[in-house]
Amino acid sequence: MNIEDLKEKIKTSWAEVQEHPTYNTLKEKYETLSPDTQRVLVLSVVLVVFLAVLSIPMSYLSSSGESIERFETDKRMIRELLKVGKKKPGRSALPPSMSIDDIRGRVSSTLSRFQLLPEQKGDVVLAQEKNQLVPSPIQQISATVQLKTLNLKQIVDVGHALQRASHSIKLVGLSIIRSAGKKENYFDVTYKVSAFSMPIQEQEQPKKKGRRRRSRRRGN
Repeated sequence: MNIEDLKEKIKTSWAEVQEHPTYNTLKEKYETLSPDTQRVLVLSVVLVVFLAVLSIPMSYLSSSGESIERFETDKRMIRELLKVGKKKPGRSALPPSMSIDDIRGRVSSTLSRFQLLPEQKGDVVLAQEKNQLVPSPIQQISATVQLKTLNLKQIVDVGHALQRASHSIKLVGLSIIRSAGKKENYFDVTYKVSAFSMPIQEQEQPKKKGRRRRSRRRGN
């Protein structure tokens, strides 16, 4: 379509608009307005058209900015994945394995900061069940920590402290019941903690090459 055809199409469309009854009604109302009101109306229409035309390139700029940001995010993610892929497989990011005695020691050290009474402290018992969502190479050892007659603030503080007790130990479960014979604001709590570790793979030690001893010939 050339320019002449475009001009002709615009003229035809404008003629159709002029023949519409709504256009004639609006034209009559416009002619009854005062000159100042007509001037304000024209300026408003021009401003609206200008903003509508300006919004088209702005929308493209906004979408292109979002595409660039998404591209940069994907690029950083790919770089991080490549860095992880280049790491030696023999090294594990998880800490070495812990025993139930290690967990008891960490839990006792953590609870000592709260000045709990002896009758409030229960046993740290080994839990046999394992979370099915944990992959098979990762070792998991779980234990339950039983505490009695805690208020709501103590429940939250102790749980937060157990979660931060060690990089190896994580709080994975919580059970709360109302303390028997106590007021409504005291509860018996059972915390479940788990220690996750990766078995240490024995690295192949390079074979030592023995030194060849050169025999010396003795002269007669």
